This record gives sequence, structure tokens and C-alpha cells, in this order.
Amino acid sequence: MHDLEIPETGHFSIDQHFNWGIRGLRQPGWSGAQPSQGAGYLSTEIGLGVAPGWSGALYLPGVLAGGYHPAGAKLRNLFRLYHANGLSFGILSQISLLTRRVSPETLQIETRPVVTWRAGHWFLVGGAGFTAASGPGLHSVLSPQVRASYTLPSEVDLGVEHYADLGRIEQPNALTRQAHQSFLTIGMPVGRVEVSVGLGHGWNRASESWVSRLRLGIEF
Repeated sequence: MHDLEIPETGHFSIDQHFNWGIRGLRQPGWSGAQPSQGAGYLSTEIGLGVAPGWSGALYLPGVLAGGYHPAGAKLRNLFRLYHANGLSFGILSQISLLTRRVSPETLQIETRPVVTWRAGHWFLVGGAGFTAASGPGLHSVLSPQVRASYTLPSEVDLGVEHYADLGRIEQPNALTRQAHQSFLTIGMPVGRVEVSVGLGHGWNRASESWVSRLRLGIEF
């Protein structure tokens, strides 16, 4: 989940994301899809602080299932438009070209308003993704996200996250066909590397039952 923490101008960051379907979906959701049961999803994110309040990134996703399969690429821009008294507001924009292993639509364009609020040891993040996807007909998808975390004096970060895919904005799916997944996370610095692990649970048949997650991040 993206917050509005942006690298200093001219500084690079590398994040490695890894998700593993412990008890995932066994049937493909579309022709050519990779079932998430027993599969791994990798994403290498190379970010750059472009200007104060503006960062860009290149994502290189892939799938681990009987070998490694590249899954396309994403280009992302993140703009922090407001920041005062612990409250921040920004916009994430992203264009993706993906293989059918990970998406039924090859081309996707996403806009995501992001709001964050920091008060003492507490940190809240909320966003709602609006994705226009090519396919049998251009359509849009709504995918809200929310995160609450608490940082201990030892710099260990404890969090709870929720992700949802409600389907098309113009005609949302019935609740049983929406994807809802919640994560418990723990993060901490290990030297210069930010390490975060999480365990997620899906709340209906449209979601993976259990997913593990690892993120490693470093800024240069």
C-alpha cells in the first residue's frame, strides 16, 4: 500500500515485494490466469525522487510457478499535493502493461487519491483506486485500501491493512463476488534495509484464503 513518503530529490529506492499463496484460488479467474494456490508473485520497484513532493517508479512484476515468468511492467507517478499538521493528501497515477498470467486486461490506467494522517506513534493511510482497463469494452474498477499502524519505541511497526476489489464502478459486484482481504503486518529497520512481513486472510470465495507477504526496501 502506498503512503505519501517520497524519497529526497535525486535519491533512488529499490523495493522487492514477494507474495505467496498459502491457500489461494485453485481455479484460474480467466483464460491464461495463474491460480494463486502455491504460486509466488514478485515485484521489483525502482523509485526515484523526481522533485519535492513527486516520485516516479518502474515496477517489474513476475510469477513463480514452475519457474519464473515475467508479467509485464508498470510506470507510476506519486504526487504529494498537501502536507501540514500530520495530514497529507496526494494522487497516485499508474499505467500498466501486463500479461494474462496476472490480469485479464493487458492495458490498465489507474488513478488513486491517497490520504495519510500521522499523530504520535499512529499512522493512518487510505486510498481508493479507480482503474480504467481495456478488454472486451473499456471499463473501470474500484479498489479501496486502508491501513492503520503503530510504531513502538523500538522502531518496530505493527499494522493492520485491508484491500478490496468491488468490481466495476458502474455496476459493483455482489458482496460474495467482491474480493476482501485483511493483513496483519510487522516492519522494522535492519541496518539500511526496511523489512516488512505480513499474513493476509481472505473473507470470501473471491479472495485467497491465506497469503504471506515479504517486502524489502532500501534508499540510496
